[in-house]
Amino acid sequence: MIPSNQVLSQSRQDIVKGSKSFAMASLFFSEEQKQGAWQLYAWCRHCDDQVDQFEGAEALKRCNELELKTREVFNHVPMTTHPWEPFQWVMKAYNVPDKYALDLLRGMRWDVEGARIESLDDLFDYCYFVAGTVGLMMCHVMGLSRESALNQAVDLGIALQLTNISRDIREDLERGRIYLPATWLREFGLDSKNLMAKENRRSLKILVDRLLKMADERYANGLKGLDALPFRSALAVQIAALIYRDIGTQVRNGGLTVFDHRVIVSKPRKIFLAVQGLIAMIVKLPSRMKNPWRPTPLQKVWGELEGRS
Repeated sequence: MIPSNQVLSQSRQDIVKGSKSFAMASLFFSEEQKQGAWQLYAWCRHCDDQVDQFEGAEALKRCNELELKTREVFNHVPMTTHPWEPFQWVMKAYNVPDKYALDLLRGMRWDVEGARIESLDDLFDYCYFVAGTVGLMMCHVMGLSRESALNQAVDLGIALQLTNISRDIREDLERGRIYLPATWLREFGLDSKNLMAKENRRSLKILVDRLLKMADERYANGLKGLDALPFRSALAVQIAALIYRDIGTQVRNGGLTVFDHRVIVSKPRKIFLAVQGLIAMIVKLPSRMKNPWRPTPLQKVWGELEGRS
């Protein structure tokens, strides 16, 4: 059963409230894809809020409940409340593997349990769990012309999350979380107690710039997958990536005081970037016309293909 207009409206409100950048980008989707994207985001936002507003044993309990209910979704237990009912519809309508949703919850559990990010591999795993999985689920909603683009979707999700981390250093620390690899921190004698000290700002900036360089590499590869998307979906993804890369550029160019405030992209700037994204897509139209987009059934599960558990 297709979700009602009331459910769609509530899901749209969730994305507008939770992420103005993604809300703006989603406007370029087709009507059908908007529905899928908004409903998927509403579930992601709900899970995130359920975990973040609690601590300790209660947060862990909420994690367990989310995982149990998500498994019920894929076991076809009827859901009747928001956002579970529309989420179940999206997962079924677009044949989304349960692994992606459950892996996203693994990332949330990582935060709840206070797992330490020791190495760069740990960081990439975490970014896959909390962001790459969303990209994979959206691939089913948007449709792909080749399954190999699932790899680019993961890279783009990781790039977006690395950008988030670079922007939210202070906010994350206030919540007891550090996403910079411990191996990096030890290079400069940094830890949770002295990370934000003024005398260590230059060292912190070096590490964040290193993080953003890795994000740029992932953006470059991730955006190569746009040719596997229908035009409107590719445009929406292009715009979202441009907005997030602008956040990274501001952090990179913000000097040593950039960590004292939250970097944002103004509405006029977003409009400018949206126009820039449209121009970039128009330039690519001749090559897209030579190889018209045709959907292909997505049979492969990315994690299993990559030897991930």
